[in-house]
Amino acid sequence: MKYLVRGFIAGLLAVLFLINCVDSKSPTEPLPDFIVADLVATHDFEWIFNGAGNSFQMRTGQSYEVRITNTDMHDAHGFSGIPALGMNGVYLPPGGVVTLVVMPTAVQVGIYPFSCSVECGEGHSRMLATIQVVQEF
Repeated sequence: MKYLVRGFIAGLLAVLFLINCVDSKSPTEPLPDFIVADLVATHDFEWIFNGAGNSFQMRTGQSYEVRITNTDMHDAHGFSGIPALGMNGVYLPPGGVVTLVVMPTAVQVGIYPFSCSVECGEGHSRMLATIQVVQEF
């Protein structure tokens, strides 16, 4: 019984250590070898990539960390998702931040539109944007 308890405690400590290692990276610190794409949902009913424009280009074979932020402090928004790129839709409460990771492949070359998936107000239908995947040269 004594060895069973010791084994249980050792296992529990190992699990807690691993969880701490996984969660130790800051959510604002980019993953190594990833290009960061900041996508912001604004109170003006717009999607904005990296501070300029509503479209973003990704190269095949490159890893991307897409940080989706809702800067609207009054209304929730939603990222409709791009299933063909493995990007699931997400709900963004006011001030919410979600990070998605994607690495496009050659078969995913194309233009992918997305929208706000949460009815957020009178400008909801204007919340349209695109991600374009191009072949790595």
